[in-house]
Parts: sequence; C-alpha cells; structure tokens
Amino acid sequence: MKCFQTLLTKSPTSGRGVRYRLLSPSERDQVLFNAARAAGPDASRQEMAVYAAREGAKAMLVAITDVPVKTMAGASWSKVTPEILTLPGKLCYDSIFSAKDDEILCGLYQHNHGVSQEDIEEISSKAEEVQEA
Repeated sequence: MKCFQTLLTKSPTSGRGVRYRLLSPSERDQVLFNAARAAGPDASRQEMAVYAAREGAKAMLVAITDVPVKTMAGASWSKVTPEILTLPGKLCYDSIFSAKDDEILCGLYQHNHGVSQEDIEEISSKAEEVQEA
C-alpha cells in the first residue's frame, strides 16, 4: 500500500502534517456507500459529492501530527481511522482541520481516486484492437 505525507501550510490551514494512503477499489466503494447513508435519500448530487469527498478524505488518512509543525522531521504522529476522526476529542476531524485543510484533503482524495472524462478519453484513444485472448 502506497502512503504519502504532506504538510498543510497554506494559510489559513492547520499547519498539521498528514499521512495518507491510496484506497483499494473496495475501500473506495465503501466510502461511497457510507457517504450515501450519511447524505440520506433526499440528498442532491452536490450534497452527495461533498459527503463522498469528506468520507474519502477521512478513509485515506492514516496519521496526523500531534501539533502544527513547520517541518515533519522529528514530528510526533497520532494514528487515525475514520472512526477516530468522527469521535469528539483531540483527533476530531472538525476540531483539527480548517475549512481550507478540508478542501485540500478532499481534493487529494478526488485527485487520487477519481477519474475525469478526459482521463477516460486519453486512455481509450490509446487502445489497440487485438484478437481475443
């Protein structure tokens, strides 16, 4: 499993370091199912997209620096799960992250787990016809 780390430093962000991983297709599906349950049956497409991005961001996070940092060298980390990030307390998602952090994390989720029509067209345009295997 690939993991990455980055520092949320663009003001007004939290200044936290985050470690995140890429989700498997099944984990991504579970994110979408969880988002659908949380959004409810009357959710608009836009509301569903917000829930899916937030659930995805929480699902891919594996650790957060204990305090805001200038550099991640020597930082202390706390492991997190979607459940931990939902509970009240020092690791609650809404308590740790700013709205800008959330946009960045949701963007990272979408960048790493989503696909655009252009992506599909680019890959499709490179397909070659072959005889059945």
